[in-house]
Amino acid sequence: MVSHSFRSVAVTACLLLAFLAGCGRKKGLTEISGTVTYKNAPVPAGMISIEPDPSRDNHGPQCAAGIADGVFRSRYNFGSVSGPVVIRVDGYTGVPEGESFGGRPLFPSYEFTAEIPEAASHTLDVVVPDEKVAGPKSK
Repeated sequence: MVSHSFRSVAVTACLLLAFLAGCGRKKGLTEISGTVTYKNAPVPAGMISIEPDPSRDNHGPQCAAGIADGVFRSRYNFGSVSGPVVIRVDGYTGVPEGESFGGRPLFPSYEFTAEIPEAASHTLDVVVPDEKVAGPKSK
């Protein structure tokens, strides 16, 4: 009999690997790091994914990074394409509960568009609004 916590860890690891498989080690990708807050507090756990926005004629690999204590960073030499992107944030309590290794969701998935500059690195600080109407603050 497989324990629920082992199954949750295995499922979470598989999902993370699937997201990371989309990140490509290619010249011209921008390393992304930053913070994610909700209700003026760091998001304890979660995932941020960044995809080129095909509706604005941008194409390339997807990138994703885990959120821990409100901080995320793409892996070294793995990052996002520059240009228009769609960003999705999922945040969790960070306290394992039942089948969910990351805990209960703090908010519905938050999705917005942004522009990633063509640079070696970029900081993206995301404030998830209570009513999901505001966008990110870029530095």
